[in-house]
Amino acid sequence: MAIPNFFIFIFLLLSIVHAQNNYCPTSYCNSVAIQFPFWRQGRQLPSNCQPTGFNLSCNGQNKAILNIPRAGDFYVSYINYYLRRITLSDPDNCLPRKYLSSSLSYSPFMAISNQNYTFISCPKGLGSSDIYIVHCLSNDTTDVLVIKNEAAVAIFPECKKMVTVRVPVSSYEYSFPVNFDLRWDDSATGKDLSLICNRSVEIKSAENKRPVSRIFALAFVISSMVIPVVIIGIACCICMMRRNNLQDSGSNQTSGVTGLSNTVTTGLGISTIETYKKITIGESRRIEGPNGITCAICLADYVPQDTIRVMPECQHCFHVECIDQWLGIKAKCPICRASQA
Repeated sequence: MAIPNFFIFIFLLLSIVHAQNNYCPTSYCNSVAIQFPFWRQGRQLPSNCQPTGFNLSCNGQNKAILNIPRAGDFYVSYINYYLRRITLSDPDNCLPRKYLSSSLSYSPFMAISNQNYTFISCPKGLGSSDIYIVHCLSNDTTDVLVIKNEAAVAIFPECKKMVTVRVPVSSYEYSFPVNFDLRWDDSATGKDLSLICNRSVEIKSAENKRPVSRIFALAFVISSMVIPVVIIGIACCICMMRRNNLQDSGSNQTSGVTGLSNTVTTGLGISTIETYKKITIGESRRIEGPNGITCAICLADYVPQDTIRVMPECQHCFHVECIDQWLGIKAKCPICRASQA
């Protein structure tokens, strides 16, 4: 029974080790949950949990930061794992500057949609409430405006066109976007998200079920370990008890009676004991009277040529060396307690 349990234990242990090696744990930076395909720098993770370009850091203000090559650092505002979308903001609060100088060509992210915006430089004060003024690019004499329709530049003859850029947007925007909304594909992670870690990272219930499955697996492992140990332990206890009983019965011949010597009792003298009849056991081992073939003191069976002594009052017999020591401290039969004095 122990051998099958051992193989079950080894199988389940290897299964858990394999699952642990492929498991991509979730971490947090403030309220942002960081889970596959994203991963937090500075953590010991399996290599399959670290796809290129999805590494996040957490700064001293406990803000999640994503670095996009040739674009710079962005604060992570929100990650939607189900839709595979991420919302970013500029740490310097000047997202339009990033649009003018950044590129997504060297990152695993793509625009959800693109929309053309034209940047124009105008004398101070020409902007209106329906035109987005880029204050972080403006100065004391010049305002930088952003308009959606490039043809509208003609409305502002005093202004100079700077550049028209394609700006990533989450949908058709009437106004200039204030957040950087991007998306990613499974192919960008190098593996299918639905297969990584044996779960779909977008479905919350799957994340909740995984710890339960690990608990059941761990319970099987523990039971396969505990049951054999308990059985073996019980067997060992029984063996030890039996061995101790045998040792105790064997030692009674020499030490059992000695322990009784500490009790203040009155035994018989050697001269009196020697007057009791002695018999030598024959080949048949038959003994007259109410006797069996076992000495009741040492619990050893009589063998031919053993010498036994007969109690005169009750005819019970014992090994000479056993009963002599007994009668030396207590003048009663060890079996029936009849007085031999």
